[in-house]
Amino acid sequence: MNRIYPVDEATCTHFVGMPVCAVLQDGSRHYGVISRISGGKLILNESPEASTEGAKIRSAKGKGGSSGKARASSTVKNSRSESGGDKARLSAFPFAGPYPGAFPFAPFGNRIALDLAAIALLFLLFI
Repeated sequence: MNRIYPVDEATCTHFVGMPVCAVLQDGSRHYGVISRISGGKLILNESPEASTEGAKIRSAKGKGGSSGKARASSTVKNSRSESGGDKARLSAFPFAGPYPGAFPFAPFGNRIALDLAAIALLFLLFI
C-alpha cells in the first residue's frame, strides 16, 4: 500500500481508476475504485453508465435539449412488414443476459461519495 498525500483534488485526480482504501476521521474504512473527484467529494465505485449519462444530460441541456433520441426510435422493416406483417428487430446480442451492466458484480460495493475533508488517510492498494 502506498499513501496518497495530500488528500486534495489535484493529487487524487492522478489516481482515477485505481483501487484505494480511504480511512475517515472516525476510523471507518471504505474500499473502492476512484471514479472521479468533484465538488470537494471523492466518488468511489461509480458505474461507467452513470458518469456518461450525466455527461449526456449536461451536453443536451447546453444544446437546447436535443439528445438525438428521435433518430434512435426509427424501426427497420423486413419484406413482410410492407405487406402488414411483423416488424424486424435488430440486436447486437442474441439474448438478454442476467446481469444489467458490463460486469456481473461490483467487487468493491456500491457507489459512495466521501467528503475530502473527512478523509484522514488514503492508500493506493495496487500499483
